[in-house]
Formats: sequence, structure tokens, C-alpha cells
Amino acid sequence: MLPISRIFDKTSRQQEDSELYLVLSISGGKVKSGIWTFEQGKGRVLSFGSTEQWGGDSPEELVVASDTSIASAVANLSTVSNRQPNKVILGLPESWVEGNSVKAAQTKILQTICRKLLLKPQGFVVTPEAISHFFKNKEGDLVSVILVSLEETQISVSLVIQGKFKGSQIVGRSNNLALDLEEGLLRFNYQDTLPPRIVIVDGENQQEARQTLVAYPWVSPEKEKRISFLQLPTVDFALPNLEIEAVVLAGSRDIVSEVDFSLPEEDFGFVKGKDIVEGQELVPVREISPSPPASGETPVIKRGPSPFVGFFKKLIGLVKPIRLRFNFPKKGIVFFGLGLGIVFLLLAFSYLKLVKAQVSLLVQPVSVEKEMEFTLSDKISQPDVEKKILPMFEMATEVSGNKSDGVKGRKTVGEKATGEVVVYNGTDIKKTFLKGTGIKGPDGLRFIFNETVAVPARTTDISSSPPVDKWGEGKVAVTAGEIGTQYNISANSNLSLESNTGTVSAVIVRNSSDFSGGTSREISAVSKEDQGNLQKALLEELQTQAEQDLKTKVSDDIILEGSLALKNKTDRFDREIGDEADQLTLEENAVFSVSYFKEESLLVLIRQETASLIPEGYGSNPVKEDKKINLRNKEKNTYTVLLSQQYYPEISQTETASLLKGKLLPRAKKILGEIKNISGYEIQITPKIFSFLPILPFEVKNVIITVKAI
Repeated sequence: MLPISRIFDKTSRQQEDSELYLVLSISGGKVKSGIWTFEQGKGRVLSFGSTEQWGGDSPEELVVASDTSIASAVANLSTVSNRQPNKVILGLPESWVEGNSVKAAQTKILQTICRKLLLKPQGFVVTPEAISHFFKNKEGDLVSVILVSLEETQISVSLVIQGKFKGSQIVGRSNNLALDLEEGLLRFNYQDTLPPRIVIVDGENQQEARQTLVAYPWVSPEKEKRISFLQLPTVDFALPNLEIEAVVLAGSRDIVSEVDFSLPEEDFGFVKGKDIVEGQELVPVREISPSPPASGETPVIKRGPSPFVGFFKKLIGLVKPIRLRFNFPKKGIVFFGLGLGIVFLLLAFSYLKLVKAQVSLLVQPVSVEKEMEFTLSDKISQPDVEKKILPMFEMATEVSGNKSDGVKGRKTVGEKATGEVVVYNGTDIKKTFLKGTGIKGPDGLRFIFNETVAVPARTTDISSSPPVDKWGEGKVAVTAGEIGTQYNISANSNLSLESNTGTVSAVIVRNSSDFSGGTSREISAVSKEDQGNLQKALLEELQTQAEQDLKTKVSDDIILEGSLALKNKTDRFDREIGDEADQLTLEENAVFSVSYFKEESLLVLIRQETASLIPEGYGSNPVKEDKKINLRNKEKNTYTVLLSQQYYPEISQTETASLLKGKLLPRAKKILGEIKNISGYEIQITPKIFSFLPILPFEVKNVIITVKAI
């Protein structure tokens, strides 16, 4: 490979610049570079390289990725420099470092990079620790933050508390980023309250990741807490290229301290003087000085052409020479050649930027079916995997609403008839009839005395010949027992006392005039049935509303079927039973609850039961899963779950795309044929106008790998 120094031999020379340095930030699957220099005693980044993917364990892949990133950093320099930087500081993940040294396996990888790219390592920093210092430098000594770095197959979680770096945790990626982050935070075993601020440092699909983290219920009821937040944390994005800026800030400070810049000593995690390349000791900074290569010195290892140059060569090789059968004037030849060159460049640029390869890997999925039994208990808060007991929780919600409906009850209203009767007493004693005494009329109609009446005894008129008995008389007002026009009886109707027994038979009641005033009409009136029907209808609506609300609250967990229960309710009607009304309105508040258990607890049991059933070389996470949960014993609260899962072979899509990028079709097919556990593949180039070119795109992001079942 061409040494890094040769990349900077630009044709156009300018005035002497300050010495240039390189920075490489390496993680488990990505590498990024930058070029920086000193200005006024501080490190300043001049340009940033592209972010390139690599497999995580292949030195050759990392060499190619680093080389590509550095080349793009050179291309992004705003000014041309004749300096020849080959001194580099490295940003490494915490998992690569043990104590103050790089682990043996990673040391071999770094040796290969530095040897093949002719780099002189000046030291390394732990990237998460450097980012922690960057925030401390910008925001003050008491900064507290959770840092999240996203990669294709894993995330890195770092914790900074009051300016102190607590370490990093690597968590494998699942389909739920929030659960992955929670897992990483739990590994710290941090007992105090966590900082309410999460910063996504880098990674793809950051906006989607932020939405996932914002929507997660970080603040839970006390008994459900696994990690402690006082409030919902904010989720922000870091500045672009933050890790490069942070590595330069930490590394340049320690380099500056050796060249006698007047800066305070701080422990920024920058490690100097470590043997990263075997047999090559790190050169102290005070000895660093730009020196041109010896005359005639040529690196033994040559640098291959860049992806862009390689593409042009391959593309030119595919185009057969065209023999012109007519002549142009000399100027015409020039313009024709210029136009042809422009068209060719546009075509090549379009290919590099627009063309995508859809590579479908055809696999035979493995099916796993399993039935297992588990028990739920509200007496525990953590799952007991050995006994297969999972904690059960209750979630309640209060809902309210109102509903109106037409009144279906009927009621007759009106006025009661009134009149006056004369009571005749044919006995020898005075009769007194109390208020409320009833009399019977025609057709069983009943009337009531409005007041008490005293009727004198019968007397004999002895002046008459023969003597004549005269009955005692008493007048009293009466009112009909019910409403209605039928009580408007005519004069001299047949009336009698209700208690017409014994001596009362000698008592006669007569009405000398018609009764009047009796009326009746039928109206709509609230009935008990109206209230009951309205209560039932509104309660059903509130139950549906509560069910949806509770499903939202425990969306990531499993609600037990049939556990929805009404805890209490209050009703308020705007009309009472018997009130005249055409419409009845009810306002109701109700509290419902459900029982549920956490799906992640069940997944722990499932993984334990199915681990031995998955063949070697297949992923541990199912691509398709169907769970049917049934109640087995209500008294013991035991359930069964019937699992039906499908697993795909474990294939790194990012690594496969890296291997295929820029490859001619025959070579790509050979690479695909060597992948284990696949039954076939399909390659489709888009747009179709470029499908005649037997070469795959040069950028990893344009090689799209999908896995499909046969």
C-alpha cells in the first residue's frame, strides 16, 4: 500500500504549515479518521474521514477500512499541505484495553495496521473516557450523562457521574434499543439515581433510536423499578464527529504537556510510550519533527488503487474500443473527446452514488416447537428461573364518560275530579266520618272525603199525621281517588260507603250535582329500566376505553386474558325515576384493573428451554415466533405457553456487505458460495440501466443484504 506520507504529496505547494497528525477511532465494527494539528497550543481537527465498516476481527478488513477513511480525510482537507503525517493517536474501545495496555489479540491487529500503513503510534485513549472528558471540558466538572454508541450488532453504554467516568458496557443489539440500554445500565449495579440525560454519540438511524428511548417508561412504580430515574431522561444527539474531537482533545493535551506548552496536568486517559507495534517504541513528542523521506527510499509494500480509481479501471476494461469510420475536423475531434469524457465521468459518478445491489441470501430456517409450563405470583418482584415462577403485577386506570338516550318509560298524569255529596244518617245516633273516608261509585270508582263530617241522628216529625222520620244530613266535599275523566260522574249517581256493614247500611250517600275537573294524559317519564339500560351501555363503553388504555400502558408486556375487572364506579343521572323527560343523561366514573406479567421475564424462560434445541451456526433470536398462552390451573395460577419459532443461520449482514463491495460478479458469487448454511442467493442491481455492468457498488451502504426463507 502507498504510505500515508505519499498521500500528502500534493502537486500544488503552499507555505509551510504546522505539523500534521492523524487520529484513528476504532470500535468493534467501525473505524473513522481525522487529520489535526496544533494551533495556539491546542489540538484542532482540520478534516474528518468517512466512517467505514469492518468485521471486528479481521486485521486485513481494518487495514482496508482505515486506508479508505484516511484517504477521504485527505480529500476533505481545505488546503494543500506538503507535510507528511504518519504519527497517529488511537481511540480504542474499553474492551480492547486492560490496565494501561492493549490486550494481546488487539495488539496484533494494531501491529498490522501500523506496519502496512507506515504509521507511528504516539499512544492511545479509551474513546468513551475521552468523550467523558470532552463533556467535562465543555460543560464543567460536575457533568452527569449516559452515553450511547450505536453499532449494527451491539451498543456501548458509558456512565459519567459528576465528571467521573464509571466505565462502559457492551450489550448485544436486540429489536428493542430501550431494553438494551436498560440492560447496560443494570450491569453498572449503580444504586443511586441515574442522570436524567442520555446522549446518542453516533450510529445510524439516530432519530428512530431517539424516539424509541423517549417513548420508554423509564420512571416506573416503586415495586417495578430495576433502575432509578427521578424523572424521564432527555435524549439528545451528540455533535457530528464527536469521538474524533474527543480523542484529539484528550490525546493532544498529553502530547502538548511534553513539548512544554503551559497547560495544567490532567489525567485524560491518554497512554503514551506503550508498545502497540511490536519492536517499535513510541517516539516521545519532543522528538517529533517533520522529516522528508530519504532520497530514493521506496516502501516495500505498495498501496493498491483507491476504490474510485479501481472502479474507473474496471469500467474502462468493460468498454470495447470503438473504431471510427468517419473523420472529424481537428477541433471536432477535441470537442467530441471532451464531450465523451464528460459523459463517461457523469456515468461513473452516477454509478458510484446511485447504484445499489440487493443481495438476497436464501436460507432454510430451523423450526422449534416447545410447550412449557410456568406459574405467576404477585408475591415476588423478580423471576425465579429455576422454579419457573414469574412475578405478576396489577395495573389500574380511571376512565370517565357520559351518555344520553331517549326515555322509553310512560306515565299518565292529570287532575282528580271533585264534587260534593250529602250523607244521610238513618240511625238513632249521631255519625262522624273522618277525613279520608272512602266511598264507592259506579264501576268501582273511588272517592275520598276531604274533611271530617258529623251527621246528626234520625229525628221524627210528630206534627205530621202520621208522624214522619227525618234522616240526619251532612254535606262534605270529596275528591276522586285517581286522575281521569271517568271520575266526572253525573248527579244522583249510585254511591255508597266503602265500609257499608252493620248499622252503616242505614247510611246513604248522594251527589246532587255532577262531579268535574277530572283529566288525564300520557307522558314520557324516566323509568328504572331506562336508568339500568343507560348504565349498562355506558359501562361497556368505559370498559372498552379502559382496556385500550391499559394495553397502551403495558404494551411491552402480556395482559392475562379475562383479568379485566371493575374496581369501583360512581353514577350521576340528570333525572330521577318518574320525572317527565324525553331524554336521560348519565355521567359515570369507573376504575378498571388488569393483571399482567413482563414479556422479558417469559423470554428468559423461553431462551433457557430452547437453547439446546437450536443447531450450531444459527442465531439465538428467532426471526418468527408465535406464542399461545393458556390457563392450566386457575387456583394455582399456572399457565402453559406453546411456542412455535423459526431461526435463521447466523450471518453478519454488515460483514458480508463489506466483503462484496466493489467485487466483480464472478468473485462476488464465489464469496457468497462460501457462506455456510445458505441454500442459494439472488443479486439484483438497480437502477436496471446499470445491470449490464458485472460489478457491485463500492460503498457498503449500497450493498443491501437480506436473508429470506426458501
